[in-house]
Amino acid sequence: METLTLSTVNIVLMRMMNEALFADAVFEDPDLALSEYNLAADMAARFKLISRAAFISMTLDERKAFASWVVCPEGTKNPLEESATWLNKINSLPIQRIEDNNEAKRI
Repeated sequence: METLTLSTVNIVLMRMMNEALFADAVFEDPDLALSEYNLAADMAARFKLISRAAFISMTLDERKAFASWVVCPEGTKNPLEESATWLNKINSLPIQRIEDNNEAKRI
């Protein structure tokens, strides 16, 4: 059975959020953005990071802050300010399974 660490889940979730923001801002396609947000919400809820209803009810800025919080290390004071830096780091990482017995999640 495959295992994913919370870190890997966070990377995938952040990429999904990025796709939604990209669809919204660049293509100005609200239907595509909503579809991407819904996929991200389902994944976040599945891993109990946040309830799907709470995620869906967030404003765009709140979704950005949540996505930043997901990937920022503990102790980050202002995830919104650091989101661009983290987004660049996350987008440069290959998505792969990371073995870590302390964080492994079974799916």
